[in-house]
Amino acid sequence: MLVKRVLHILILCLWGNYLGAQQIGRKVISTAGSSIDLGTINVSYTIGEIVVSTQASESIVLTQGFQQPDIICNALETQISTQNTTQRCKDGFSQFITLDNTGENVIPGVNYTFVVTSLDQTIIQSFSTNLIDLNLLPANSYRIYGVMHESAYTPIPGEKIQESDPSACRRVSSNFISIVFSLPPQEATIALPSTDTTLCGNPQINIRAVEPLNGSGQWRGSTGIQFVDPFSPRTLLTNLQPGPNTISWEISTPGCPPLASAIDIFYEPPADPAEIETGDFQVCEPSGHSISARTPLGGLSGVWSSKVPGVTFGPNTETPQVTVGNLPSDTTVLYWTVGEAPCQTIDSLILVNNEVQTAPQISTPPDTGAVSIICTNQILLEGIAPQQGEIASWSILAGAGLEFDPSNEAATTTLRNIPVGEEIQLVYEIDKAGCNSSISDTLRLFNKGGVTAATILQSDTTLCAGSGWSLEALPASPNEVGFWSSDPPISFVPGEESPAIQIEMFPIGETQLTWTIQAEDCPDNFAQVRVNVPDPNTDLFGTDTLAICQEDPSYILEPSIENLGNVVEFIWSTGESTPSIELNPEIGRETTVELLVLNLSGCTFDDQITLRRDSLDVGIEGIPICIENGNSSPAQLVAKSFGTASNLSFSWSNGRRTDLIQVSEPGLYQVVATSEEGCQANAAFEVVETEFFPVASPGDTSIILGSSVNLLASGGDAYIWGPEEVLSCTLCPDPTTQPEENTTYSVQVSTFDGCVSSLEFNVEVVDPDAGCEALFIPNILTPGDNGHNDVWAIEGLRENAEVYIYDRWGGEIFSENPFDNNWDGSRIGGSGYVDAGSYLYVLMLENGQVCRGSITVIPD
Repeated sequence: MLVKRVLHILILCLWGNYLGAQQIGRKVISTAGSSIDLGTINVSYTIGEIVVSTQASESIVLTQGFQQPDIICNALETQISTQNTTQRCKDGFSQFITLDNTGENVIPGVNYTFVVTSLDQTIIQSFSTNLIDLNLLPANSYRIYGVMHESAYTPIPGEKIQESDPSACRRVSSNFISIVFSLPPQEATIALPSTDTTLCGNPQINIRAVEPLNGSGQWRGSTGIQFVDPFSPRTLLTNLQPGPNTISWEISTPGCPPLASAIDIFYEPPADPAEIETGDFQVCEPSGHSISARTPLGGLSGVWSSKVPGVTFGPNTETPQVTVGNLPSDTTVLYWTVGEAPCQTIDSLILVNNEVQTAPQISTPPDTGAVSIICTNQILLEGIAPQQGEIASWSILAGAGLEFDPSNEAATTTLRNIPVGEEIQLVYEIDKAGCNSSISDTLRLFNKGGVTAATILQSDTTLCAGSGWSLEALPASPNEVGFWSSDPPISFVPGEESPAIQIEMFPIGETQLTWTIQAEDCPDNFAQVRVNVPDPNTDLFGTDTLAICQEDPSYILEPSIENLGNVVEFIWSTGESTPSIELNPEIGRETTVELLVLNLSGCTFDDQITLRRDSLDVGIEGIPICIENGNSSPAQLVAKSFGTASNLSFSWSNGRRTDLIQVSEPGLYQVVATSEEGCQANAAFEVVETEFFPVASPGDTSIILGSSVNLLASGGDAYIWGPEEVLSCTLCPDPTTQPEENTTYSVQVSTFDGCVSSLEFNVEVVDPDAGCEALFIPNILTPGDNGHNDVWAIEGLRENAEVYIYDRWGGEIFSENPFDNNWDGSRIGGSGYVDAGSYLYVLMLENGQVCRGSITVIPD
């Protein structure tokens, strides 16, 4: 009963406070718990709870306790909508969108605010009206929420909308409007090919556009054209149609008009494809091989060629049926080309010349021209070593039961089981892929017996560096001599004549040990064994660094282990244990790999290598052929490389090998950049002629000290004036200047496409208060038409000066006021010209100063 009475009292108190708009104090409310719903506000509470926060409406203030759930606003959730497009282009002008609250049962007096947030709901800006000017926002993607609230609500930029102003009674709309506000796309540029072009034979071409700074790009083309990746600036265009094909690169951003650049590619299919009728084949001699191609149709002509120097075609290269000669001892590719560049078709033929290059020759035992007498049942045979790709072989023409050690296909081998009292005949040959040597070498042997066969009980082996080895041979019989020798020389313990020896240490590399038995009237009989000591510092990869090209597939890394003996284990730093591993480094990234190799003898070898994948791209910067006032200057083209590849070489379509070239003829120029690892990239540039008319004024002139002069340049797109310190501007076409002394002015006139010209002129500054010393008064006059001193003109002379000319007797022969500064030697009144001689002048300046001197007249 007590609990019920407390609750009744609390409800009455709350209801009374609601009617009287009184505030609940910060204290313990009750010892029980319940909830109250007063229409627009609902509160729940816990008995004995400490009051910690307060929420207010227009008619009631409710205080929340520490353990209570949030006070719940009864404001209805709202819906937000708009009829305007939500993808807009930021073009600098005001752009309004109208938002609507489509929620139901909107409570009178409840405010409504639109809040703009980023995609992660961070508040950017808010609007109290439903008309929003997007131009106030930077380009980006946004969400717009509607918020219904009873009490004051001030969204704070930078806060999350769900966390903003928790004291306000508010509801965020259950939906939002997405707004994409984009910057307009910038210029769309096709870089390769940069101009209309013609393509023949292969209906596909690599094309490239400049990467857009904003927005996304897409290739578009005429009907039937296909793009491997239509959204990448670099793509392969395929399925070109005969005739003109229009290709465009279009850049767009949401809501903004697209920009596009277009070129035409004229595709001409081959009129008649080249066709070689003879298939690939192998030969055993360099000359005399007939090949044929189909005769071209449509009046076209064909030509045979090969990239291998010296290959001949008979009777000539233009005949479809020819005889090929002078083939190298290798693979040769022959080409049959039909038509003229650039619309050519090519077919190829592979000829492999397997001619044996090595003449077989037996060196051990030496050829005596007769039967070689031996005294034992075995003999070492040595023939000249074959070249790569060739195979040596021993064969027996007479004799049975004989054995070759290690085999009859080794150039150096041991013949065993030679019977006593029989003649043996051997043949040594060298073959290559089915082509026999044109000659062979033969040997006849006769074993008369009586000598112990030289025999070493150990076989070839591999030892670690610093290791020793014990060897034993079968001893010689009485009346025979046995001894050890080596190449290179080493020491034997106890001595070279002992069948059992100990070698303390072998040198790095291969050592050949020989046990020789000698007997009277018999050739030496010997046996050999080889000891290989690999260098512990063996370079397993041949280099410390290796680069592959960006278009290369993954790289198979395989160490060189030929001289390491029998390798039994590979331990890679990548965790693999195979003889080779596959690496695929990213472009511009280096991958370092370590390897530990273990051979059967327990020797270890380690090395490391750094592999990188180089990127390479190349572009051409250039200026046109500039025709300046009728005079032509060559165009300059410079190849610019991009990427991680280094040590590049350049090859231009005009044969030049430098990165910078000058050309005097318009047309399409191409360059191929090649790195030292063989990576390649190419670019093209269309050189055009541009007429150029640079002009600068006022030219050489004079001004009065303290006055200014207007300069003017024209005929270009950009201007650079100098000297900078006396000009009103240096990058405008029409600066003004007020020099205090004689000054030379220069201007560099340039066009957007790269034509540049430098012009200059002088401005003389005349001081009106300067005396005679500021003037240059000539002292010679040569009247006539010789072009030199034809008139007497004083440099720096201002207007309103007077001049008087007297002869030596003081007679006045000429005067003028004001002096027009061009006396030609005429007398006063035009009564002829003065005679040759010296005359006095008196020059009266405007400022009152008087200049006197003499002048000599020399008639022309």
